[in-house]
Amino acid sequence: MSGFSGESRLEHPRSERGHTRLESSPPADGTFGQPMEIVMSRFSISWRPLVAIAGFALLAACVSHPIQQSQVNDPSSHAPAMMMQTTAGSVMTTPTGMTLYTFDKDAAGKSNCTGECAQYWPPLIANPGSIPAGYMTVIARDDGQMQWAAHGSPLYTYVQDKVPGDVKGNNFHNTWHVVM
Repeated sequence: MSGFSGESRLEHPRSERGHTRLESSPPADGTFGQPMEIVMSRFSISWRPLVAIAGFALLAACVSHPIQQSQVNDPSSHAPAMMMQTTAGSVMTTPTGMTLYTFDKDAAGKSNCTGECAQYWPPLIANPGSIPAGYMTVIARDDGQMQWAAHGSPLYTYVQDKVPGDVKGNNFHNTWHVVM
């Protein structure tokens, strides 16, 4: 199989199963079998589809768990809010990540943001049967709805916050503040 001394030549005869069989001179380390380049080439090709599938599965897992607004006010939920790191620091948000605010003109346990104010600063509404826990309480609004409050301060979101973690309403007119 060698044309000249020290030179190896690959031949590609067909095996009895129809696969191409590669033959060569044994490598310098004395091992026999398929050259390592061929083995590694077959291995590297076989794992690529697996990596692609794993990547797509991970991507699907990351985007397939949006929390719907109805879950925010789920009566069985004891946590209508959570903490999230933002540019303003660690702030209280809805389960969907929208920042919660307090209004300086509210009295303890009483919302003074109604009408047009509530259009820009929607109250965090509690469904009937919501269960207060810890520092989270539920207060009655003048319109008859129930609203979540933290330490007695009614909680609101802000319509200009478009994505989770936005804090565009913080210190608005020096009367609206994130809950830390």
